[in-house]
Amino acid sequence: MRSTPVVRILVLAIWLGCGPGVAGAQVNAPAPPAPLVEGPLPAPPTPLEQAVVEHACRAPGQAMLTPEAYDICLNEQLAGLRVEFGRDLQKLSAAERRTIDRACTALRTERGRDEYVACLDQRLTTLVIARGRTRPALVPDAAPAPPPVDPVAAGPAEVAAAAVSGPAAGWSSWAGLGLVGLFAAAAGGYAVWTRRRKPGLVLCRVCGELANAGDLCAACRHDLAESQRRAAAERSEQAQALADAALRAQDEADARHREAEQAAADAQRKQRETEALAQAERSREADRRREADHRRWQEAAAATLGVDDTVDPHAVLGIARDATAEQVRAAYDAALAKYAAEQVAHLGVELQDHYRRKREAVERAFGALSASTAASAPA
Repeated sequence: MRSTPVVRILVLAIWLGCGPGVAGAQVNAPAPPAPLVEGPLPAPPTPLEQAVVEHACRAPGQAMLTPEAYDICLNEQLAGLRVEFGRDLQKLSAAERRTIDRACTALRTERGRDEYVACLDQRLTTLVIARGRTRPALVPDAAPAPPPVDPVAAGPAEVAAAAVSGPAAGWSSWAGLGLVGLFAAAAGGYAVWTRRRKPGLVLCRVCGELANAGDLCAACRHDLAESQRRAAAERSEQAQALADAALRAQDEADARHREAEQAAADAQRKQRETEALAQAERSREADRRREADHRRWQEAAAATLGVDDTVDPHAVLGIARDATAEQVRAAYDAALAKYAAEQVAHLGVELQDHYRRKREAVERAFGALSASTAASAPA
């Protein structure tokens, strides 16, 4: 039977409408998997997610994928990773993070970044299996698509065959893609909601390596602590230098103050010495004046006593000629006291000799008067 244009148009409508669903239900042949997420992702992958999904899609022992299959693998792995662990692994619990850090952190410093990413991917796969789920498998290299069939030029059998082997096989994948997209959107919203509650595994903001805690890796944190320690040491040295300078300035001020006090004390001492010397000079001058006055007095006394009064004993003793014996004795005692040696012991030799001669004259006058008195007394 020959197909008419009406039949061909009817077959084409069935193929474009509900035909693919019927054909998909009748055909059990396996079809190549479709990507879980098609088009732009809800959020671009973080550096950590990019490293994990690239490692999963380039696992050793797997066949090299074509660029299209590789992109599909990246999308599927990223979608599955976010469904299980959230964006940037924010759904990991604190215990799971500590387990991963203990197992993989040492590898990054000892063997490099690739070994660390491989360990992290293995640990994440183990967690997925422990939860009773599986990670998306690698997408095999897609076979070349059959050439399109023209439904107008081909017969009904060719159109049906094309429907079975072509677009009909992708309806189930489109349904799965929509479901995965829904789950990915829900996971993205949950990740945004829980971002402030659980810190994610982030890269170091200095060197780009994975940071264990905060935004710095262990090496950069050590360098930062060392720089802070050096800065603190420099500040301490500067403070010590300022304190030493202030102490030296205080010592210099104290030294200047002591020098000023010493200079003032020396000036006062010199002034006292000058005043003492002036006082001593004034004392010596007074002594000289007193000595001169005393010499003048001695000279005047010597001049007065130099008169020869030894001729008359009464004149020597200073008594009248008719004086009694008692009066002579009293005048004698008074003359001896007047011309005693103790009176002129501190004076000059000439004056002492003069007093000695006066005493001798007093002795001779008293002796003469005593003899005359005894001779004139009645027998």
